Amino acid sequence: MKPFLKLLFLLMLFTLMSYTNTENNCKIAHHGTFVYGSGSTFVKVVITDKDHTEYHNNGKYYIKSKIKWINDCEFVVTFIDFTVPDFEYTRDDQMHVKVNQIINKEIFFTSTINKKSWNGKLIKIK
Repeated sequence: MKPFLKLLFLLMLFTLMSYTNTENNCKIAHHGTFVYGSGSTFVKVVITDKDHTEYHNNGKYYIKSKIKWINDCEFVVTFIDFTVPDFEYTRDDQMHVKVNQIINKEIFFTSTINKKSWNGKLIKIK
C-alpha cells in the first residue's frame, strides 16, 4: 500500500507542477508579436515594454496604446492613437486585460472596457 501512496503523491505533484507552469507563467505575454481573430480577419499585436499596438486589415489600420502591467497576469492599455474606421472607443479610454490561462503559445484572456467584458485568445508568433 505504501508504494501506491508514494506513486499517487508523485503523480499528483507532477500534475500540480504542470498545471502551475502552464497556468501562471504570464511572462510570455509581456513582449512579442501575437495574433488574434479568425479566417481572413487576423489582427497582429506587438507588445513591448510600454507599448501595445494592433495592426488591422494587413497593417492598413492601427490602434496604438500605452500598456501598464498591474501584476504578472493583468494589464491596462490606454488608447492613444488609432486609424481604425468607426472605432468605438476614444483616446484615453482604458481597457483592463486579465490573462486567465496559458497553454503553450496560446494566451486566453478577459478584456473589460466601459463595463463591457469579453473573452479572447492571443497566439504568440514571435
